Amino acid sequence: MTADRSEAAPAAHTAHMPRWQAAVEVLAPALLMTPALIVATVLFNTVGLTGVAFPPLGVYLIVGLCTVFLWRRGETWAELGLRWPKSPALTLGLGVLTALVIVAFSSVLIPLLERIGFAPPDLSYFESVLPGNTVLYTQLMLLVVWGSAGIGEEMFARGFLLNRMERLFAGSGAPTAFAIGGQAVVFGLAHAYQGPTGMIAVGVIGVLLGVVYVLCGRNLLVPILAHGLFDSFGVTAMYLGYTLN
Repeated sequence: MTADRSEAAPAAHTAHMPRWQAAVEVLAPALLMTPALIVATVLFNTVGLTGVAFPPLGVYLIVGLCTVFLWRRGETWAELGLRWPKSPALTLGLGVLTALVIVAFSSVLIPLLERIGFAPPDLSYFESVLPGNTVLYTQLMLLVVWGSAGIGEEMFARGFLLNRMERLFAGSGAPTAFAIGGQAVVFGLAHAYQGPTGMIAVGVIGVLLGVVYVLCGRNLLVPILAHGLFDSFGVTAMYLGYTLN
């Protein structure tokens, strides 16, 4: 399952990055995630916007910081996979297939976690305000599902963190495997508002998306499509009045 085999290996320039610098560039955006969300909240509240409007800006602030790190080393997002694919049809197909796998996997994992004592993921806010709310649904789909989540989170977690963590774990014997796991942990913690079950489920999905990203030749568009389609399914279901628990 490779959309662009020529880019299957990590970018050569990261091999020459000092590990301390890789550590800084991994920790800085991860540690700034919560403050960025707080800053975004204050900014949006200042101009009278609330609800789902502020999380996207928080993610964009983090992606902006990652962009600065890339720029300082003469790197681009295209080198990390944000580029037009050699086979758009294959990329689309792999994205759809991955989204279907995530839906099927989540439908098994979350009930299993609940059966062993974990509470359902906390989506109560969305389930209370989203049904039939077309304005909110449109905001979520544009700003979050296909904005900060589908594009922003994939740029940060799979595109930036995974590649930087590979350098951080260089010499471990399995740097890519550790990097996939590491970025998935950060990805899961970033969804703490969903509770322990949500964090675990999102973390496992992060592992899957990381594996897909690597197997598809580091074509970032595949996890972007999969993430966006998966979230579109959930948000649309809640808009139509269905509960996801």
